Amino acid sequence: MARQLGPEALETHDWFYTAGSGAVIDRLLTEVPTGERGTVLPAYQRVAAALADTTTSITIEPSNWSNATFEAPRLNARVFVVNPLHANPLAATLSTAYMAAIAGYAADTRTLLVEDDPFRGLDATDGLRPSLLSFYPEGTVYLGSWTKVLGWPAKLGFAGWPRTLRPFTRPWPVPAGRGRPHGPVGLASLLRSGHDGNIRARRHALLTRRRAELIALLRELGLSFVPPTGGAHLAVLSSDTEGLRRRLVHAGIGGLAADDFYPRRVLGPVQPFVRLAFSDVLASEWPGLLAQLRNVLSVVDR
Repeated sequence: MARQLGPEALETHDWFYTAGSGAVIDRLLTEVPTGERGTVLPAYQRVAAALADTTTSITIEPSNWSNATFEAPRLNARVFVVNPLHANPLAATLSTAYMAAIAGYAADTRTLLVEDDPFRGLDATDGLRPSLLSFYPEGTVYLGSWTKVLGWPAKLGFAGWPRTLRPFTRPWPVPAGRGRPHGPVGLASLLRSGHDGNIRARRHALLTRRRAELIALLRELGLSFVPPTGGAHLAVLSSDTEGLRRRLVHAGIGGLAADDFYPRRVLGPVQPFVRLAFSDVLASEWPGLLAQLRNVLSVVDR
């Protein structure tokens, strides 16, 4: 934790393993007292689709994600969940100014700020990007994951709870999992050995190469897209997201449309998009996949 967030994070927060950030977020939001509200930013399906109607959302135009100006929620919230770095669903990162404004809003309104940060470490430059926790440590619950950046075979995350905060709820840590190599003990051994650095470097090189090849293809075809800041997917902007998605599925290429992240009852982005993931493809299959993708995208309405 000191290596990822700085040594001060060990002084301000209590840390424990979780079975994944989704379960923690669900518990935090479902335990918001009756009559109060929780807010999710950005609103994507893993969180927003399962929430009660007392949850509000702030959405950002896809093409403006990294340059957006923060606007406070119309209604004050008890819990404010933010996915700021390489954020779903666009693999785009909120600006430092936007994050500082969120932290200021949370501090002024005494809102519990929850930083859902599973992608930190996916890109080599992430160490230069601040966390919300660094802006507002006394009021920020931090959720992280090693599954995304290491490809860890078991879903395993970690959480930090501010020591000065009196919680209305506290997520339970997962058992230590002794004897299971994919559990916390096995992961701790890997982190302790320092070999995780090699895994991160290899994964970063893989994603960088594939990202560059995809961007080159999209530019060649004259398609609009949202360049990712380090994630394992990018968003293609199209006026015919449903048609494009059907063609992708017919060709055996996975694509996720905007509605999968923005449920219909939540105000979604004005500009539709299709999300293309490129991390979980075998090296032997990658050239053929690019050729298929070229055929599908060559007929997209620009």
